[in-house]
Formats: sequence, structure tokens, C-alpha cells
Amino acid sequence: MANQGDAKTEPLPNAPPTIEVERKFTFTDSTEDKLQEQGASLIQQKTFTDIYYDVPQYSLTLSDHWLRQRDGVWELKCPPENPTTNDLSQVTCQYAEHVTIPEIIAKCSAVLGLSIPTDSSMQEFLTSAQCGQFATIKTERKSYSLNEFSVDLDTADFGFRVGEIEVLVLEENKVADALSRIDMLAKTLGFQALWTGESLYPYQISEDCDDDDEISP
Repeated sequence: MANQGDAKTEPLPNAPPTIEVERKFTFTDSTEDKLQEQGASLIQQKTFTDIYYDVPQYSLTLSDHWLRQRDGVWELKCPPENPTTNDLSQVTCQYAEHVTIPEIIAKCSAVLGLSIPTDSSMQEFLTSAQCGQFATIKTERKSYSLNEFSVDLDTADFGFRVGEIEVLVLEENKVADALSRIDMLAKTLGFQALWTGESLYPYQISEDCDDDDEISP
């Protein structure tokens, strides 16, 4: 999970890139007990706040572009230019993450049909685009480690809960098997598949690469 502000271990020099394979699920009150029964360890607990931005017509959101600040750090999630699948139902469940201001301004301006200089500040962009806040979400995250899996449990301040199971593989031909193992663990934990909303997508593959090219929610 490669969100800005989360701890991220940089790959060793000359090490092959890893592929993060993830699915999102809803979870219940009994999920943590089941995780502990399986031998999972709680490795981190934290709270973060996301502020989402859009123009009055919601042109970014309606085109599946999600502009936000997470604890003050700007991020843009949008459909990847080179998706890992030709299946349109899966393409909409993959997101490219951009965290540099020029990239964010360029991507948003293109969607909005504007010509805002990429050397502008974010405040200048927001003013020029008439872009403002439309949602603020505070989330508590508990991160567990279980054998080869990383499991995140997110609870939003309005009560919504989403869990994520991730496993790393080194080769693309291992992705299908990784997804199968994720699904088996999800069934054991009583997770239910989740199919709606940004950051609430069911399927994700991302290579451990530069942020501008990364598919990651």
C-alpha cells in the first residue's frame, strides 16, 4: 500500500521490483478476533484525515479522478494510462497515484479542460480552477501482519469500514495465485468483497516503482 504518509520500505539496489497484489473487503466486529486466532500481529495503529477537492460540477470525481490532501500532503488518484488488464471492469478498479504538484496540476487541468501552468502552487491551481473541499474523512487504521500477508482495517469517522489484504510477488505470472491466496484468507476472516468507491476498490496490482507510475490507492 503505497499511500503518501504511510511507511514505505525502499527496494534494495539491484533488487527486482515487487508487485503488490491487493483486494478490498468489508469487515465485521469479529474480524480482529479472527485475525488474532490465525496468529496475526498488530504492527501499527494510526489515524489520518483525508480532505477531498473538486469543482462545483464534480468533474474530477465523475471522471474517477480523486484529488485529496492526506494529513496535508497532496495526492491524486486516477485511472492508469497503461492498465495491467484489458478488462474494463478491472481497469476501473486500478488507480495511478500522483504526488508531485506539477503532475497533479497537469492531470487535473487536462480533465477540467483548463490551461493552468504546472509551476503554479496548489493554492493558485485551486483558485484558478474554482476547486474547493467537498468531503473530509477521518480514518483509524490498524495494520496487521499474518505470514506473507499484510492486512489493514480502516474505520472512517462516519462508520464505514473497509479492510485490505495485500501480498507481494516478484513475477506477474504469480498474481493469479496471489489473488487466490488472498481470497482464501478473506473467506477465513469472514470478509465480504467490496466493489464501490475510490480507495474502496476490490482489486489492485502495483509495481514498486516511481510514484508517478505506480498503481496504488
